[in-house]
Amino acid sequence: MMILPGRQMYEIWRNITIPIYLKVHIFNVTNVDEILRGGKPRLDEVGPFVYIENRTFRSISFSDEDPPKTVNFLESRQYIFQPLLSVADPKQITVMIPDLFFGVRLFCRSLD
Repeated sequence: MMILPGRQMYEIWRNITIPIYLKVHIFNVTNVDEILRGGKPRLDEVGPFVYIENRTFRSISFSDEDPPKTVNFLESRQYIFQPLLSVADPKQITVMIPDLFFGVRLFCRSLD
């Protein structure tokens, strides 16, 4: 497949029309005080928070071979929140995200 200016594949690649969705699920720790006393964590799943991804390409250049063998570009991605597909506005929710390093330390202490 050759991606060259003026060809159909180049236009498809350059102007992606298929929506790309990103679904984010977060795990909320609901019993921090118990964990600090040695208890097991209770996690509630919060989500999905859905975003649509927009990609843009700039500074596109092609190698000097004829036909070119490589294409170089800078890609930017923008994520736009989709409230109708999400459980809530992520700016309105506070969650306590598990600290994996802290969790491993607690687990190691329990082995002693």
